[in-house]
Amino acid sequence: MRNVWKNFTHFTRPRMPFKQPNCLTQEYATRLIQNVDNFLFDCDGVIWNWPKPIEGAVAFINKLKELKKKCFFITNNSTKTREMVMDLLVKIGISNVVLDDIVCTSWILAQYLKSIDFKDKVYVIGSGAIATELEKESIKHIGIGPNHEQIPDPGKFDYASLIKLDPEVKCVVVAFDHYFNYPKMVIGTSYARRKDCLFIATNDDAQFPTGTSHVIIPGTGSFVNAMKTSVGKNPIILGKPHRTMWEVLEKVHKLDSNRSIIIGDRLDTDIALAANCSLGYSLAVLSGVTDEEMIQDYAKSLESEKLSNDEAKCVPDFYAENLGTFEKFIREHIQFMAEI
Repeated sequence: MRNVWKNFTHFTRPRMPFKQPNCLTQEYATRLIQNVDNFLFDCDGVIWNWPKPIEGAVAFINKLKELKKKCFFITNNSTKTREMVMDLLVKIGISNVVLDDIVCTSWILAQYLKSIDFKDKVYVIGSGAIATELEKESIKHIGIGPNHEQIPDPGKFDYASLIKLDPEVKCVVVAFDHYFNYPKMVIGTSYARRKDCLFIATNDDAQFPTGTSHVIIPGTGSFVNAMKTSVGKNPIILGKPHRTMWEVLEKVHKLDSNRSIIIGDRLDTDIALAANCSLGYSLAVLSGVTDEEMIQDYAKSLESEKLSNDEAKCVPDFYAENLGTFEKFIREHIQFMAEI
């Protein structure tokens, strides 16, 4: 393939988080393609607002693969296993996806417990995907699913007589749980306050992207914050913006952080990950939970030096309407270079 990027010189910018965000232009897009080898994609709000793919996402990722770029999919969504994420990517038309391209918090949880040689039982506030990943590593667990039979009438407040704690439980995990309720908080708190019990959260996202502005779907962070209050300590958090997911990819694929970019819709998880892991670049898309006003508010506060260091990490290098914008710029550049 002809090198259509050779007329562009290398460009750099000050290390994060000390910079202002730029709206993605054709020049910026072209230079990013030249200077980035590894593209890390969030899924919800970036590739899809399920069940619908977001405009241009599939075409853009497949174009990157044609250009021999490495594409990885890292999601804080704990309700999916890696196999489930791969099936969804293939279903919408993304080509050449393998399991090692995917990092999700349900899998990271199982790998983390395996790495510390955890041999006891886990009380899980979460979904069946976590059960699947734990069982692959022969890690025992309880708690997943509805618990109406255990506490038939929470209003009677007779927890002390109804709840029998399992002495084998030495870890409490908080993830997204459609059946989250007060009895689960009681049980999880009772375990997690023990001195010999780990307290782990898969992630602390505030809400899910829905593609609409009138319905807000609270995320795992809602459950995590409730549990933090009752437990009285902070959990170990495995998902973005913490370094764990990047460190797995970096080790397995021997990635260069300076030639890597994360593309996401959440400023406090996806974009902050770029700062925490010293990635070369970050791009926020406006197809999920972030809008341009939020980015500009951060930019104004950064300019006036009103942001804390953690807040400054949420300022992206670039932002675009969606992945379709990036795809359009790249397609137009390739067409232009082919004609000259």
